[in-house]
Amino acid sequence: MSASLGGFLSWMLLAFFPMYSSCQGGDVEDAAERIPPPVELRAAVDRTTATTGEPIVYTVTLEHRPDIAVTLPDVFSAIKGLKVTDVKEKEYERDGRRVEEARYELKAFEVGSYVLPALEVTWTGSDGEEKKAGAAQIFVEIQSSLKEGEEEEDIEDIKAPVVPPYDWRPVARAGAGLLGLVALVYAVWRRLRRREGADAEPEPPPWEQALQALDALEKEPRDGDEAVRAWTFELSEVVRRYLEKRYHFPALEETTEEIVQAFREGRGPGGRARERVRHILQESDRIKFARGRATPGMLEDLLNAAREFVHATIPANPEDQGGAS
Repeated sequence: MSASLGGFLSWMLLAFFPMYSSCQGGDVEDAAERIPPPVELRAAVDRTTATTGEPIVYTVTLEHRPDIAVTLPDVFSAIKGLKVTDVKEKEYERDGRRVEEARYELKAFEVGSYVLPALEVTWTGSDGEEKKAGAAQIFVEIQSSLKEGEEEEDIEDIKAPVVPPYDWRPVARAGAGLLGLVALVYAVWRRLRRREGADAEPEPPPWEQALQALDALEKEPRDGDEAVRAWTFELSEVVRRYLEKRYHFPALEETTEEIVQAFREGRGPGGRARERVRHILQESDRIKFARGRATPGMLEDLLNAAREFVHATIPANPEDQGGAS
């Protein structure tokens, strides 16, 4: 009986030991899978299909151990073709890890396919070697905001031609009376305009408006990240408003990339003035959207560069407010 019992126990151990080992190994693997990587970079959009003018929220999240020095990548310069209309950033801790998040509101005004490129960050591991983490590229499709068949429904059929009356005399008399009334109204309007023009002061030329705005901006506070970003937004608006009034193209509605393209097409200033304004707009974007740091000296240099640009593009003939300079 003892020998039989011992053999039975031996058989039971041989049968269940592999199963126990397998279960224990699975628990170890599951535990390893739950350990997050030292640095993790993620990117996502709230929608991959939108219509023209409809906002898309693009979120980039960087999660890492507190002892690792790493920052969010330069996302703003990587966005091509889509206009950034708003940026919100926040930092917080979760489960003992540092989380940095940036939310970009994007809009497209032309139908087509757009690509948000892959992102990558690097850091130095505890072994002294350079490590990398990345987020894959994202494809976005922009469709027309018009509903199917809407254009066809709005188009009315061509009306049949109207046969003119044979007797033109009543029409001629009515036309003569109408012309006389129009002439009278126009004469009264011209007299009123001259009277109003004598009392109202003419609007200053674009360069005077821009220089006055820059003088006022010099007195605005520049302490703290939010104040610096607000100040840089205003500087960019002053320069864009001057470009729009001086060179007659919608610089206030265009991105920096679109403004530079307009320069290549012959609109806007030329020579050194063109390079100066391109530098001002790109540096302003870096500070506004790309988490760029700006010292008081850098902000003062941007303000002086804006003044120099305006002075350099004042026309020799004050009546000439268009054309390249």
